[in-house]
Amino acid sequence: MQKETHKPHIIRLPVVDFPNYAMTDTAVAVSIPLFHSDIDSAVLSQASVERLKDVHCKGAIWAAMSLIHNTDLADRGVGIYFHVEDIILDVVMPVFEAFKVPSQHIRSIRINAPELPNKVEHPIFGKKFMCLDDHKVNPARWLISDSDMFACSAEKKLKLYDAFKVFENPSALRSKKSDYRDEYQQWVYGACLAAGLPFFPEDDLFSQEIRAFYTLGLWTAPYRIPSDTKIRPYISTQMFLLPVRHPIVPFITENYKTCYQDEFLLGIWNMTYDWQISDLREKCGIRNVYNFESAYKNRDKTQDTEGYLAHIVPDKHGPAIKDLDAYYDDFCQHIQQKTSAEKTPATQIRLSDAFQATNTDKQHRLGHQYGNFYDMLFESMAYRKQRGLRVLEIGVSLFGRGSMDAFQEVDTVDQVVGIDILAYLGTIGGKAAFHKADAYTLETVEMLKKEYPDGFDIIIDDGTHKAPDQRFFFEHYGQLLTEDGQLVCEDVIDVQFFKEACDELNCYGIDGWGNLKIVASPEMQHQERILIRDQKTCAAFSVQSEPVIKESTDVSTEPAETEKARAKPEYDYFSFIDADFREYTPPAKKRFIVLDVPYAHAGFIACAFCQRVQKWSKAMLNLGHEIIYIGHETREVACTKRYGIITDAMLEKSYGSADYMAFPEHSENDLAFKAFEKRAAEIIRDIAQKDDFVLAFYGYGHFDLCQAIADLPVIVVEPSIGYTDVFTENKVYQSVGKMHFERGKADNNAYLFKHYPDHPYNETFRAKMNRLPYTHADRNSCVIPNFFDFDHFRKPEGIQREDRMCFLGRISPAKGIFDAFKLAAYTDTELLVAGVGHLDDLPFDVPKQVEFVGAVNPKNRNKVFWSSRVHVCPSLYLEPFLGSGVESLYCELPHITSNWGAGMDWCIHGKTGYRVQNFDQMVWAYNNIHHITPQACRHQAIQYSKERAALSYHEYFNMLLQNRNGGYLSVNPERTNLQWLNAEMTETAIVEATVEIQRATGILK
Repeated sequence: MQKETHKPHIIRLPVVDFPNYAMTDTAVAVSIPLFHSDIDSAVLSQASVERLKDVHCKGAIWAAMSLIHNTDLADRGVGIYFHVEDIILDVVMPVFEAFKVPSQHIRSIRINAPELPNKVEHPIFGKKFMCLDDHKVNPARWLISDSDMFACSAEKKLKLYDAFKVFENPSALRSKKSDYRDEYQQWVYGACLAAGLPFFPEDDLFSQEIRAFYTLGLWTAPYRIPSDTKIRPYISTQMFLLPVRHPIVPFITENYKTCYQDEFLLGIWNMTYDWQISDLREKCGIRNVYNFESAYKNRDKTQDTEGYLAHIVPDKHGPAIKDLDAYYDDFCQHIQQKTSAEKTPATQIRLSDAFQATNTDKQHRLGHQYGNFYDMLFESMAYRKQRGLRVLEIGVSLFGRGSMDAFQEVDTVDQVVGIDILAYLGTIGGKAAFHKADAYTLETVEMLKKEYPDGFDIIIDDGTHKAPDQRFFFEHYGQLLTEDGQLVCEDVIDVQFFKEACDELNCYGIDGWGNLKIVASPEMQHQERILIRDQKTCAAFSVQSEPVIKESTDVSTEPAETEKARAKPEYDYFSFIDADFREYTPPAKKRFIVLDVPYAHAGFIACAFCQRVQKWSKAMLNLGHEIIYIGHETREVACTKRYGIITDAMLEKSYGSADYMAFPEHSENDLAFKAFEKRAAEIIRDIAQKDDFVLAFYGYGHFDLCQAIADLPVIVVEPSIGYTDVFTENKVYQSVGKMHFERGKADNNAYLFKHYPDHPYNETFRAKMNRLPYTHADRNSCVIPNFFDFDHFRKPEGIQREDRMCFLGRISPAKGIFDAFKLAAYTDTELLVAGVGHLDDLPFDVPKQVEFVGAVNPKNRNKVFWSSRVHVCPSLYLEPFLGSGVESLYCELPHITSNWGAGMDWCIHGKTGYRVQNFDQMVWAYNNIHHITPQACRHQAIQYSKERAALSYHEYFNMLLQNRNGGYLSVNPERTNLQWLNAEMTETAIVEATVEIQRATGILK
């Protein structure tokens, strides 16, 4: 080839054997793209062929080997893939063969770029994102690296994996707000390239910038970008970490094939959406990155041992490197292969695995599920501190060989000290110490200060779990922390203290049941709360200095304007976009792809998720919609098309002979779930049409599947939310209280994410929907309550009302069963108890008035309701729906429930039952329950029938299509009613509205 002057250092690299290693990790994968970049030419010139082979492909292979040998990525099983545009595969294959690159590393991608109306003389660099079209490799994050970006090291490997694996936001090698000053024209030129548009230097620059944003579909941009044209983003993507579940991915996927300048494409999105792309160097602690020849040649070589990144081009992007020999030997040495005698480090034991090897309850099938939390906490802190951690734990002896043994087994811990009033029966090795003492005394705190003057990085309170002791822990143990250390308090049972700790002590909390999606028993969820307090907070609160009073020089009598008062709220600017009014009528008949719960089988199952799939499908099919069901091969679900991908044999292999009256113990990573996810994604890809609705009934249980089809033109909906944490933009909650509760959490999470962006807590959110400020207009969310079928609640023959009360629900203190017991005892009335669980597990006595019948099927449930005088359901927590309260209405049975949670929606006080807040009110309600009529109960039950809910769902899906296709300011000229929120519909009105829809969908003529 003609003499290479721009990257001669790559030409001179030798041909060696590519290392073969096991690619096992799914958290991170590396993509090194190779594509045809000739300007405006479908034909490869001979010069281009030679450069593709001798510069681009050889550079890509050496870039991969530098990551394998000079970072810890390959040691942790991270796959490295060469994504090759199919039209150049034959050109570069001889180079791969010369290096003996295993075929599993080479991925051919057909890009199928559309024809651009305006040709621009520039390579289509957006092609570097073609890994997003590789549907055979599905990592949680792609690290996209240029073919001339090299990881260099003389001694120490760059430690990247632990940082990469927790990223939830994209991160570029460089990302910052830049002062473009007189270079605004250069920014606009880049923005036009990103949008595939020609640039006209003589035309108005701002107008061309806005046109680029609009072309890319970013209609909110004019309201979000800085008015100061000097402030624009600078992004460098020689390395770019991209979490595939991030909202930026659909934007990139839609635009990369027509994008001439990838870095400006990312910059445009970053400026529009709150500058979410972070700086990779800062987040990962990469100290040195060299881009230009002279910077590399004149570097401080004493820093080489720490590792660095090199992406070397001529100074000022000139035409040629001038002094190759002056630095080439160093460069080649620092990316060379390691000798075969160097052994690959052993895989590190993670703390969650070490917990399971001991008797501790921190990660246990019948205990807590704190393993993931502690993995993130310990690994991220050890990475930041670049050393093993010093740990102190209170309460280590109860389980015998417990967590102290686990801490001694992991490399992230250098020292562990335990303290307990009981002797420790486990192992106390060289890096461990134990003190038998009362941790909640000042004498013990002083002793620890003297014994361990270097302090501790993490201090854990797993002691008494009593609020006074936990308060003592936060108030006194902060002085033992190292800089940036953390106090962690497990099992915060007292809700009031939890709130006080957040408000008064500036702690922040993690609800393990909701945010970490644990699988421990629901009855114990109140013990899954963790409080965290940072060292800087402890230091700030511990300083009790006198306030400094300064003489004011302000002669104004007006009160000072506070920073808080000046702060502008963060609005959803979509609400204020001015656009043309237009008419849009959604199609009456729609296609729904219904995702069942993978563990659902053909028989009866007392799982609310599984039952909801059956009821919903039956109701919507009755309206004339098309229902495509994906789930069990023989399960009774009303549909027009069935894909039976779950079999009884698969369930047997996954769950054995599970008790389906409850539901099997399961995991999102078990055989049934993973098989369902893989096959369902393939089916949806084959059948999907524009504006199909994909219904994720199991919430996060369907999250990975929905991410795998995120590039399709379908609308993913979470259609019945009674669980914690959501992931779609389109959400239907079961109650008003549940919707507001989740929005409140999301607002709090948004605050934490904004002010503490690098804290591990933020990585527990897998979707942006869980951190929305309260000012965001959530236009695609609504409340449609849970619903039921009248046919399932017919009165059994021979059953008469008896003078007794009933309780139907989970056998758990959280369900208010203690209050039900006390009401039965006080009034000396028989209490019939039915539900999943055992009375022996309750922490209080069972009165003689109680008769327990266990879990019941629908037939026996009806006997319980129709034979009772009142249903007592005084749940203690914020119920998302509490279905048994509505089920009793179908049996014309009044209820007594709590004055909080979902009961405030369906219990009409004084008409269908009573809402109470203390025992006195409960007794009065029971003595006056005869005032509630069966007719009132039935009328309220009608509002929760599947037929009534179907009307609301029909309107909701019309609304989604209206917002998506018509636009927010579109109007439906064919609308005939707005009944969907009417809470007083009669049976006649429901039938009339149903018939109207059936005629529109064609099921009735």
